[in-house]
Amino acid sequence: MDATASTTDEEKREEPTIRIAEGGPSAIQAEVSMEPAVEPSEERMETVSPSPPSLEQSRSMGSEEVPQSKSSEEMARDLTLSEEILEQVVTQYSVTPLLKYLDKKRGKYVVEKASGFYIELVRNRTKIKRAVAVKREWDSATAMAKERVASLTSECATMRAALLEREDHLRAKEKECEKATVDLCKSLEASKVAYAAEVQHVEELIVALAKRDQLHATELAKAEERRAEEERIAEELWG
Repeated sequence: MDATASTTDEEKREEPTIRIAEGGPSAIQAEVSMEPAVEPSEERMETVSPSPPSLEQSRSMGSEEVPQSKSSEEMARDLTLSEEILEQVVTQYSVTPLLKYLDKKRGKYVVEKASGFYIELVRNRTKIKRAVAVKREWDSATAMAKERVASLTSECATMRAALLEREDHLRAKEKECEKATVDLCKSLEASKVAYAAEVQHVEELIVALAKRDQLHATELAKAEERRAEEERIAEELWG
């Protein structure tokens, strides 16, 4: 069992290939045979494995291989070594079709990303325009409300002053009316007294006139009796 597994591993190491397949009419397939050269054990750190690791594997391997306590010089040296390994992979295994495919995908991704960014930018501009319009409407409504409040305040102050003036005038008129009422009451009392005096005087005149008429009637009756007596005497004398 171990022999079979080792044989299979050796065959895989001897004939590694890279296959890239994409579905659809624009499918791209690239098969690149890679024959790694046998190098001494001292230089194995600079060689490339037959099947290049993926991006996640490279990141995990890099994170496992690079300790936390590395200095800046060691990190720079590792970065240079990684660039050299990448150049060897490109040169040795002819991954030009793969790079072209990735460039095409990157172009599409950039276009989609730019389109999404433009759409987001348009949305943000629309939101900003709406916010600015709402703010302008709010500022306009606030300014109109302030103007209306100022106008109403001025009108209220004017009306209050007019009402106070009218109130003072009415109070003065009320005082005048009260004084006139008092004067009229006094005049009425005086008129009543004068009327009573006049009535009494008229009654006295009526009584005096009645007495005079009665005296005149008495005198007239006496004069008639005297004249009758004189006529009788005259008749007797002539008779």
